[in-house]
Amino acid sequence: MRVRRPERVSTRVALSHGLIEVREHVLSTEQRIVTLTLRDWVVVAATDRQGSFILVEQHRHGLDATTIECAGGVIDAGEAPIDAARRELFEETGYEAGELERLGWVHPNPALHGNRAFFFFARGATRTGSPQNTIEEETRVRLFSRTEVEKQLAESGITHSMSVLMLERSLRLLG
Repeated sequence: MRVRRPERVSTRVALSHGLIEVREHVLSTEQRIVTLTLRDWVVVAATDRQGSFILVEQHRHGLDATTIECAGGVIDAGEAPIDAARRELFEETGYEAGELERLGWVHPNPALHGNRAFFFFARGATRTGSPQNTIEEETRVRLFSRTEVEKQLAESGITHSMSVLMLERSLRLLG
């Protein structure tokens, strides 16, 4: 038996603000649902030449608190995911990576939006600058050993879901 897929009879943009659009859909079942339209994202887990994980601390408005997480962000229009990963890693940490390994992608929350988060792992990244902080986004670089990352994950010290998934994939890759 197949899962029923309600037909969308009509769609309207209820709100458009910067990188997000709220759409209201009327379904064939006469339900009204709301979805979010977002650009695709990248998430980058990186280690330096000593094997420390390069993470960032930053304020998150949804929580009104700071979080520890991997570098990452929105893929600009026309930008390839791997190029966005390089850009975000540098902008948020000041580190550059020679090679980036693709670790797949996921739908972050398909109940509400259809975008994707692309995962990349960078080994042996080197610091070539400083974080490119702006009034909209300020980050502070935090270096963690593998043991510290594992502890943060186990004790919910790192709670950003995309970072948790990215770090778990990275730890598996490292063996």
